[in-house]
Amino acid sequence: MLTITRERPGKGRTLVVDRLPAGLVIDNPRLVRSGDIGALDWLATIDTPEHVEFRDDRFVAAIDETTMNADTYTLAYLARASVPGSFAHPAASVEDMYRPDLAARTGAGRFDVLDTAR
Repeated sequence: MLTITRERPGKGRTLVVDRLPAGLVIDNPRLVRSGDIGALDWLATIDTPEHVEFRDDRFVAAIDETTMNADTYTLAYLARASVPGSFAHPAASVEDMYRPDLAARTGAGRFDVLDTAR
């Protein structure tokens, strides 16, 4: 889940890129029923991004903020563990596609996928 808050006035066209750590795979809701976020009805997501991609290594969404009434919005996707191990979690980024001075990144980190089959 990614929550984006615009701190400067004005709305633009925003690109959100969340790089997927090794050890995880995205459940594409267009291809896999388990990727459907319908079970997360408590989550207030934006209606429809202009463009969404579920790639092997990242989640990408293009958003036209000029059609939105809020300065904060949330995007969500489901990912599942594919292999056990300790992995780096890269930062997600958000940027205005036409004003490159408006950009931000999340923090990076590490996480573990445990092998519970043993």
